[in-house]
Amino acid sequence: MQSKKVLAAAAFVIATNLAAADAVVVGAGASVKCGDWLADRSTSGRVTRAMFASHWIQGFLSGINTERLAQKARPQFDVPSHDVLNAMLDKHCRNDPLQSVWEASMDIASELTERSAIPAK
Repeated sequence: MQSKKVLAAAAFVIATNLAAADAVVVGAGASVKCGDWLADRSTSGRVTRAMFASHWIQGFLSGINTERLAQKARPQFDVPSHDVLNAMLDKHCRNDPLQSVWEASMDIASELTERSAIPAK
């Protein structure tokens, strides 16, 4: 059973990267629309795109913080837990189901910057 999950995960990552080949952003956030996110979130008991997208979002936001730290240009923010990020993305996606998860993640990054900015050092 575990090997099926790993195989499904690997196939998803490969398919996602191929689907997003023309995009600047790759991975689950580049190819998953908010409507897909909401549909996948309502499905329980199986590996879904939402699970991958949730991890992608947290890594994407951490990457924004890393870049900001390296540039010393803009403040970082606290990256919330998966549960909090999922709730934030649910809210954004209900408002615009045609938006990509990446676009919603950018909105969330702006929101987190306003809420919990850690000053640049």
